Amino acid sequence: MRFFRWVIKTYINDDSMKGIVAHTFKVDKDKLPNKRRASTLRRYIVQYCDASQGFLDAFDELVMEYERENH
Repeated sequence: MRFFRWVIKTYINDDSMKGIVAHTFKVDKDKLPNKRRASTLRRYIVQYCDASQGFLDAFDELVMEYERENH
């Protein structure tokens, strides 16, 4: 499973900042880049979104967790 789908599937019902990332991915999926690898998404979020440092930290934690579980 790819990163984008994994985040939504794993954290959509979570009340933490990771859940907010998952919810944002689900709600804004049509606004996000078509290439949804973690590196592409992070660059997009940093360049075009007004993401808080907490959101970016949660995103980075999700990337590390995903890589541990899927590689």
